[in-house]
Amino acid sequence: MEHKIDLSEYMSRFAELLECDADDLYILLDPPSTNDWLGSQYYSHTQKNGETYIDQRLETEKLGNLPIMRRGMTVFGVTKYMAGDTPYLILATLDPSGYNYQYKYMVYRKGTLLSIIRYHQLMRQNYVKDHLRTPVLEKGLLQRVLDNSIYFLQKHRSLKQFGVRVGRGLLFTGPPGNGKTMLCNYIKGLCGLRNKTYDMVSAAALEDAFANDRLSHVVNGADVLFFDDIDTAYLNRKNGNDGRMACALLSALDGINENRGAVVRIFTTNEDIQSLDEAFTRPGRIDEIISFKLPTPELRREFIHTWHDDVVEAVDTNKLVKVTEGCSFAVLENVKTNLVVHYLKTNEWDLDHVLEKTSLKGDSAPKTIIGFYRPPPEAERRIGYSDD
Repeated sequence: MEHKIDLSEYMSRFAELLECDADDLYILLDPPSTNDWLGSQYYSHTQKNGETYIDQRLETEKLGNLPIMRRGMTVFGVTKYMAGDTPYLILATLDPSGYNYQYKYMVYRKGTLLSIIRYHQLMRQNYVKDHLRTPVLEKGLLQRVLDNSIYFLQKHRSLKQFGVRVGRGLLFTGPPGNGKTMLCNYIKGLCGLRNKTYDMVSAAALEDAFANDRLSHVVNGADVLFFDDIDTAYLNRKNGNDGRMACALLSALDGINENRGAVVRIFTTNEDIQSLDEAFTRPGRIDEIISFKLPTPELRREFIHTWHDDVVEAVDTNKLVKVTEGCSFAVLENVKTNLVVHYLKTNEWDLDHVLEKTSLKGDSAPKTIIGFYRPPPEAERRIGYSDD
């Protein structure tokens, strides 16, 4: 969306920087189509061919208050960037406190925005390709998740032609440190490679959206939505808010008030699932429940082999796999961290010393038993979902 801003006295300076006429300038206020890359880390890295982005920061006096802001924002600096051969400017603003970034304005030549966006999408994809780490998971699990997430989105038009509902929901359960976050990060990377949007949704954000009648917007706000470490206890239609929160969420998951092409929602929890409300497990809401268990010796070995070559060569992999029986990936990652820290201190790789100083217990137990009813007192056994 284009915004008209009274910066006329500075337009000649902007035009000079962009080597064009002032009449050919466009100014946008942090448009949604560029939120994913404006000011992002992706274009601050040197590329494989050795080329770097031009980052010419201009020490500019404050440009004054912007009339479209309620309390008046102050533009405090101008930065020039190059997207390939196309220059553009970023005007950063301060909030009334004078300390925090609050808005960004983009100044560019008419007809160049699309080329700037495409260039940064390509750079973002190259960055993700170089840094994307395939998660270590039990055989078949990665394919199962991708089929129900990123690949599902890619086929949504064909699915819609056959009358298939173009919404998907997954619930990742299990003790912490066993691959849920690792898999979510991988999916985020794939979103970047395939130009799909994603967003993180916290329990607090859900509660705030419910209070302000914005649930439908929040749960349909991107191609892939991650509901991280969600406490599903309040989803019980028979508990809290007289069931209003749960009913509102069900309506939002169905997309009654939103018209998106397709959406995938991924819920993660460290808590033990007792019994899901059947209303939430209908198609398009939560379609797949996937349990992440403690890694087997084979998976622990595979995980160790993803570490830096110097670390892998320095440690006795067989010994490390054996002594970490019953440990999560997170515990292994802590061992690696302590190994590297000890090496940087002493210039020696000493696995025995690190194992002696490192707790191998971790946090493998679920936080609490959750679900939509409490088991009777005599029920001592925890009954969890298994995808076997």
